[in-house]
Amino acid sequence: MQMLSGIGEKIKNILDDTKLEHLAKQSGLIKRSRKITGKGFLLSLLLTTLESEFGTLSELSCELSNWSCDVSRQAVHKKCNDKAIKFMQDVLKLVMDNLHVEVGANYLEQLSFIKSIYVFDSSEIQLNAKFKDEFKHVRGQSAAFKLQTQIDALSGVVKDFEICRANETDQSYRGHLPQTNSPSLFIGDLGYFRVDSFTTIIEHGGYFLSRYFKRATVYDVKTDKQIDLNKILADSQDNIVELPIYLGAAKLNCRLVALKLDDESYKKRLSNLALTWKKDKRLKGQIAAIDRWTVFVTNLPNNINAHLVFHLYKLRWQIELFFKMMKSFFNLRKINHSNRSRMLLSVYASLIAMGLLSIVSSGLADIELSLYNAGKFFIKTFRQFISKVVTNPLMGASWISNILRKYAQKESRANRLSTLSKIMELQHV
Repeated sequence: MQMLSGIGEKIKNILDDTKLEHLAKQSGLIKRSRKITGKGFLLSLLLTTLESEFGTLSELSCELSNWSCDVSRQAVHKKCNDKAIKFMQDVLKLVMDNLHVEVGANYLEQLSFIKSIYVFDSSEIQLNAKFKDEFKHVRGQSAAFKLQTQIDALSGVVKDFEICRANETDQSYRGHLPQTNSPSLFIGDLGYFRVDSFTTIIEHGGYFLSRYFKRATVYDVKTDKQIDLNKILADSQDNIVELPIYLGAAKLNCRLVALKLDDESYKKRLSNLALTWKKDKRLKGQIAAIDRWTVFVTNLPNNINAHLVFHLYKLRWQIELFFKMMKSFFNLRKINHSNRSRMLLSVYASLIAMGLLSIVSSGLADIELSLYNAGKFFIKTFRQFISKVVTNPLMGASWISNILRKYAQKESRANRLSTLSKIMELQHV
């Protein structure tokens, strides 16, 4: 009950009339007391964005008549401007400021020194081709932007969003790095592989886990000489190879953990490599001994064994499920608006809604949620949820929590443990 009360208070804080009116006036959306209120504009935009792929001006005008006042389609059009975008950005910041949850203790015993596990990645959001000059895509004549996202892998709760240009590489991104000291584990894919990023994480008291980038140099910690990793793996008769190493020219002191693939997994990897090379001739190379292995680099202590490292990395899949949910239910697969302001307002409305879902999910830390199902049932009941939390935030939070607890909890399978269950099991091996 205490947790639900906290969730209700957060939602109440976000949907507070006075606070939203202040943000609306601060952004210039409302210059003086008018019939259109900040709260009415926010709720109307949320509902039209999530209930309709296009969210027309007429639909937005109709919603405003429910939450604020009768207003013409032309008046709504005038309100959809840079000031409205600033208002929605400020609301999103308010939502993100209310998102804070630490659930590590529920799953991490041997890893009790870790507060949270964060996974990060980016996903492209397709836009109307009209924006191809402003939002350039890396391929062809289409338009897109990149949504850099970081989530807590143990709860599925969003930690951060950032909109970036599609032609900016993940490797150049720094928004995922800790800003303050945090004993958390940060997991990213090869697109974020940078030794200086790993160094920053360590300097802030954190831990990193990454797949090894095959072109990165590794050095023996005793001799300080470069290691021929491909030869070591080719000569090994074991299924697991662990080495203390210096990584890259900066000589970062860390661990290398390699697990040999079984025959079926190796065939699948070869097939995937062939497909990748067929799509992009620039990536084509030759099969090497290292391709038979899954290789990680990390600064996790030695008592975290290779199998536990492997399953910790599998938590990265949570963000792929998050993106699937985002595009399936929050209208972020492609935004068809040809008006720039309407397009950006739709984006921020969807992100705010996902932030609200994350706040609700943070109150369900005692169960394993299916991100996909949580998104599906949250959107199915979104209008009812909004109606209830506007009247009584605590009752609304309790109502939607019961819906997600009943319909979005992961099903337990005796012959197939979830990643989190496997991590808990391995900590007792």
